[in-house]
Amino acid sequence: MKNQRNELYIFANADNDEFIISGLQFSEFTQWIKPPIENIMLLSGECFESGINKHYFEIIEGRDNILSFSNRDIYDLGDFCFVDYERSGATDLLLPQDVAELLYLGHMFKPLTSPFISCIGNRFAYLVHDDGWFCRLFSKERRAVIDVIVEKLVSEVKRRTKQAEVSARNLYEELFPLAEKGLLIDFSGLSARSGVVEAAIYTVGLILNMDDITNGSAAEKYGGCFYGMLKYENGSWVI
Repeated sequence: MKNQRNELYIFANADNDEFIISGLQFSEFTQWIKPPIENIMLLSGECFESGINKHYFEIIEGRDNILSFSNRDIYDLGDFCFVDYERSGATDLLLPQDVAELLYLGHMFKPLTSPFISCIGNRFAYLVHDDGWFCRLFSKERRAVIDVIVEKLVSEVKRRTKQAEVSARNLYEELFPLAEKGLLIDFSGLSARSGVVEAAIYTVGLILNMDDITNGSAAEKYGGCFYGMLKYENGSWVI
């Protein structure tokens, strides 16, 4: 992502195990997701030259190789899509129908039937246009995804306010219901006074054109959708 963003957006569709995210980079996702991703198969985003290809897809195996790869400039690739897989050799089990499913997923940004391929046991289907700008993520691990959002929140608080002691306490119960309504966290007015950190949050529904988020201030565009202040005080987050 070329520029720092002032907004973090997440929409959760529980029925489809789907998330729409803007403001989160691939390097951040791979750094914070738990348990860590061990292997990935690239569905689009060529030119990485790992030297390993399976069924038209490039694969990157091993945690260290993924972290090293995540430090590259993913933004300039435009579309970048991958699925993870459980163990080395799992990609050898892909059937022609599985390959067709994955090709469709990577090119159309939606599943033909399901984003989850049983023979590789993928936890995620990660579909990005312009790293940090638009991400469609399929995952049944809702808590793990929200935990990544919380880590992003804490990272922005520390970067912008120098509050080094801010905790990433579990906020799943509070944030997932808001994500189902389209949660927008505005960092532009983030404040820290006497150890109290506050950020404005909005519930804005489903947004697919991220220009709608970044053009102008959140307060001007979404004032009528203001939900409240996300506050960190005395070691705890409250809304």
